[in-house]
Amino acid sequence: MVKHERVNINLSNLKPPERNIRIHPEKQIKEIIKSLDKFGQCRDIVIDENNIILAGNGLWEAMKLRGDKKACTVRLIGLSEKEKLKFMLADNKTFSLGVEDLEGINEIVTKLGDELDIPGYDEETLKMLTATAEDVTDKIMRYGTIDESEINEIKVKGERKEEYINKFQNNIRENEIDNNNYSVSESVSVNRDNLSYTTENLENNENKQTITEVRKSIICPKCGERIWL
Repeated sequence: MVKHERVNINLSNLKPPERNIRIHPEKQIKEIIKSLDKFGQCRDIVIDENNIILAGNGLWEAMKLRGDKKACTVRLIGLSEKEKLKFMLADNKTFSLGVEDLEGINEIVTKLGDELDIPGYDEETLKMLTATAEDVTDKIMRYGTIDESEINEIKVKGERKEEYINKFQNNIRENEIDNNNYSVSESVSVNRDNLSYTTENLENNENKQTITEVRKSIICPKCGERIWL
């Protein structure tokens, strides 16, 4: 028959099992510490006759990090080694079989109002649970819209782009050469979207002298053809 013995014991005397079947990430340990800060140790750590922890490894780790010296434990006496393993598996699995009642959680959170500093829960998530239908509708309606500051920023960027294009075209005009005297030796095609250009060199048929003439062109955004200006 298994006996239960309640004992207050030094944390330093407790020992983790050779293999713990539940992994306790850092975030969980931090949340357990928050719970200990608010409520103290409310659950016992379960150990065997040799002070090996059978249940409560996460709590033990949190208490050590918190700086606690003693822990409340329940010692199980009379279990075989296989029964201890069965207990560890059973305690872990039966706890995980529970399902949260979202409606119940929502009801409790609503009663708490703005006091949502609850260990294990993200405060913003809890606020979403209690949001009214009007709040949700408003957020949905505003989702993806652009505010005035964003509109102004887009306008400024557009004006800067247009100014740059115009400046580039003015430079082209200043470098144009009279077509009556020379043939084209360099042509520049301007794409208003990316300001890319290509060049091709031709020789003057009369003087056999390479000179530069600049011609402007744009790419039609609809058909993709080049239009010479």
